[in-house]
Amino acid sequence: MPIVYDEDCPPLTKEQIKEFARIAKEQRKLRKKQVVAIRLSPETAEKVKALGKGYSSVLSRIIDEAFRNPELLQKCL
Repeated sequence: MPIVYDEDCPPLTKEQIKEFARIAKEQRKLRKKQVVAIRLSPETAEKVKALGKGYSSVLSRIIDEAFRNPELLQKCL
C-alpha cells in the first residue's frame, strides 16, 4: 500500500527525520538493560530459576519495585 501525502500528512523533512532518529536512539539507550552479577543464596537461586524462561526479567522487575518502595527497601537493609 503506497503512502499518500496530503495537507494533514505531509512528507517529513530531513530535519524531522534526523530528530526522530535522535529521539529513537535516546529511547533505545534508556531501555537497554545493563548486565550485572549478583550473589544469591542457593535457595533463592533455585526459586528464581523455577520461574522458568525469562526469570531474569522477573527478578529485574522485583528489584525495580523494591527500589520504588522505601519501606520495603529499608526492611531489607
